Amino acid sequence: MEKNFPAQLLYRLAFFCLTILLQACTQAPMQDHYRSQIKIGEQIIKNGERQIGNRILSDVQSNIRNNGDAALALAQSYYDQGIYLKANIEYERAISQGEYIEGLIGKGRVALAQNKPEKAIFHFQNALKNATNTENNIVIHNGIGVAYDLQGKHEKARQEYQFALTYDQNYMPVWNNIALSYAFSGEANEALDLMAQVFKTNIDERKFRENFAFIQLISDRYDSAKIAYQGILSDEQIYENQMLIDSLP
Repeated sequence: MEKNFPAQLLYRLAFFCLTILLQACTQAPMQDHYRSQIKIGEQIIKNGERQIGNRILSDVQSNIRNNGDAALALAQSYYDQGIYLKANIEYERAISQGEYIEGLIGKGRVALAQNKPEKAIFHFQNALKNATNTENNIVIHNGIGVAYDLQGKHEKARQEYQFALTYDQNYMPVWNNIALSYAFSGEANEALDLMAQVFKTNIDERKFRENFAFIQLISDRYDSAKIAYQGILSDEQIYENQMLIDSLP
């Protein structure tokens, strides 16, 4: 049965299910003392001392005025914490220091996180004009695809995902996104066939497993979804997810 996802629910589902390919944006070498300071700040925040951790990150921010790759790493840290304004500032700093493509990719990711798909497409397309290496091209086309999915333009999204796959046909996160794009457009059977292949070859990857279970749910395969969710969600949480999906028009 076809499900119709309201815009805000689509954003929430897409942001948590689709793979935005974060890892490609912090590949440049960085001076070890900046890297270690950022990691220490992040760990202190994880330990619950947010004020102290953020003070360490602010100290790093004050000392990297001319270091583009350190700015990228700091932006990633802020992004992971959901501090998107500071992340955007650091991506701008990285761009000003010559990290043009990675900085634009980062700004595109921030825009996706803020549910601003038009702005994300703008940044990704600017990055695409100068992208040369394979990984950046995969990340950019994938990011544009995610933005189109957020807009409900699922066919255009899948075209972008296919562009990404021309660089690497076996890139499973992109196949994951194609399957979810079919699911969001109400084509659950196509989604399930694709996601089953992704899950089969990545059975220990939690995100793929969750997405496989989600597509089972919207395909009215509650028992199969429950098996896939085992060890991830409680029976009560699975039931709540089912009730939410059943309530959709």
